[in-house]
Amino acid sequence: MESYEPSGINFERIIYSISEEDVQTVACEQLGRKLNAEELDAIENRIGEHIGWYSTILNTINELNLKPKEE
Repeated sequence: MESYEPSGINFERIIYSISEEDVQTVACEQLGRKLNAEELDAIENRIGEHIGWYSTILNTINELNLKPKEE
């Protein structure tokens, strides 16, 4: 599979992120309290292991019915 890199792409652009506020909102709703700094660090260090980013992107591409590059 070839890599497709059209001109004008910003490879540093963040498409989606999870903020500390997002994490604290879930903690408050589920635990009834905010997380301390140590707990936040632990979440930050492990959250990527639980996010299937490839399948999430692919599902979104399919949902939008985006077409492959024409040969």
